[in-house]
Amino acid sequence: MNLLRQETLPRSLSSVRKHNFQYDDENKSFRAAQPIQMIYEFFLRIWLVLAQLLLMLSSSHCKKVELRADALRKMDKLKLLQLNYVKLNGSYKNFPIGLRWLCMHGFHLKFIPSDLPMENMVSLDMSHSNLTQLWKKPKLLGSLKILNLRNSKLVRVEGFSGLPALERLFLNNCKSLVYVCESIGGCDSLVILDLSYCNKLSNVPISISKLKNVRILSLNSCLGASGFLIRMKDMESCASSSSIGEFLPKTPKSFLVPSLVTLSLIGNNLSNESFPKDFSSMSMLKTLYLNKNPIDSLPDCVRSLSRLEELHVGECWMLKSILCPPPTIQYLWADDCPSLIKITFPQEMWGVPFVFFEESESLTEVQGIMKIQAVAQIDDIILCRLGWTNIQHVKDHKIRILDSYKQPCDAKKLPLRMFYEFGIFSTCFPGKAVPDWLPHKSKGSSISISIAMPSSSMNKMIQGINISFVHTFLGRGITSRIRIKVENVTTNCKWRYSGGMYAVGETDEDIVWLCHWMFGDNEIKNGDEVGVTIIDDGTYVGIMVRECAISPVYNTDKENEEDPLSYYKSWNRRYLESSSIIN
Repeated sequence: MNLLRQETLPRSLSSVRKHNFQYDDENKSFRAAQPIQMIYEFFLRIWLVLAQLLLMLSSSHCKKVELRADALRKMDKLKLLQLNYVKLNGSYKNFPIGLRWLCMHGFHLKFIPSDLPMENMVSLDMSHSNLTQLWKKPKLLGSLKILNLRNSKLVRVEGFSGLPALERLFLNNCKSLVYVCESIGGCDSLVILDLSYCNKLSNVPISISKLKNVRILSLNSCLGASGFLIRMKDMESCASSSSIGEFLPKTPKSFLVPSLVTLSLIGNNLSNESFPKDFSSMSMLKTLYLNKNPIDSLPDCVRSLSRLEELHVGECWMLKSILCPPPTIQYLWADDCPSLIKITFPQEMWGVPFVFFEESESLTEVQGIMKIQAVAQIDDIILCRLGWTNIQHVKDHKIRILDSYKQPCDAKKLPLRMFYEFGIFSTCFPGKAVPDWLPHKSKGSSISISIAMPSSSMNKMIQGINISFVHTFLGRGITSRIRIKVENVTTNCKWRYSGGMYAVGETDEDIVWLCHWMFGDNEIKNGDEVGVTIIDDGTYVGIMVRECAISPVYNTDKENEEDPLSYYKSWNRRYLESSSIIN
């Protein structure tokens, strides 16, 4: 994930820099075109003085500033005005008529004054205001594109028929809002609608489903979100009823907005039964937020989203499984889902998405990424194929296991577990030495051998290598994990792995780590020199590698015999590019 962030950030920065360079070039061309440089500098100074005034009036220290509304009557060409937390007294009829952008956070009146000139206004921001209603009489504002009323005391919002050009409407955190007029469905230019945290708005306008161009709809913790989806289901039922079936498609479709790209339904107490059967009409949807809802599995309608790229289900405390989300998924957030056990993906997916599952402590399988099994429950034939012979005596042992995001004091003493990810099997158990059935041993943290195939294994392929090492602890409560580099010196190929399982050592015991690395055909061959290094980058202080060992494992498949590792091998190459192994 860190790699992704590092790649994404430079691209974003480079595009910003490019934009700035273009902007600077335009300014230079503009300045060069001026016949009288002094005139340019004169107006520039005036602009800087006005900008300073705006900053002063907008500062948090000026919340009690009062001005007369007609103080701006001679500023006929003023286009941008910001007067946050400023109380204006008197009539607004002499306000600059050419205003295009007006920002007045904390506006003190309950209505927008009817004499405020707004004919040319493109953006109006009255966040944190005392407005209870927009205006006493509806207005026709043909130029207004952005209306920001978040955190206001609004009770009703009406008159959308007078806002034909409206593109962005922000009503989030309007705690007193109880009514939004159905005329909003006529705002054909609306692109963003945010009704989040309007916890008294019991009826979300059903006419939203008529909006043709809206791309982002946010209904987080909105009281009416659940009822809105229920009405969508009712419309589906009507569409599929026999009485009108001849006029509508036989397969009912969701009546949600087809142009949506992002839909956010966080914290709306939605169960699986709350959703429509089908979301396929939202064919453009790429991002879906279902966080903090009592769903127990992935709603069926989500699988009908043919372009979904990001799915957020974090903090869904009842969620037990996420099975086969749309194959287009690139990012899956499933953090803090305490009941979540399993995540799988469709077979047609070429590679797994980035999956985030911190604090989902019950999770035992993310297909293509990781699988956790109790060693005592793993078939002996699988352990044998891994070359893990004679570990029966440690199967019933327990060890303190830790999730990566927790502190050592939170470690639980659990039965031995096998952790599988990216073609690597790992386990650990209390002990003082590496298993005696590993033939190549060395004191310290590194070992190198030349693969010499024994006569009993002639004509067999090397399927992998077993690596083991012993961590000795110099104190109590110190965390241990696998960090290994494997190098085929002969072919100059290198692999590096940092494991996802952590163990906490006790002062009176060491920990033995054992792992099996699966390799593809001819990645390691007879005669190759192979080196293994247990990495110590100083991250874990108080740990010393006492001993390490290595052993090649040969393929023992017989003709027409089922491979017991086939399930795991299906992950190994298919999802390698999503792994933390670096080749």
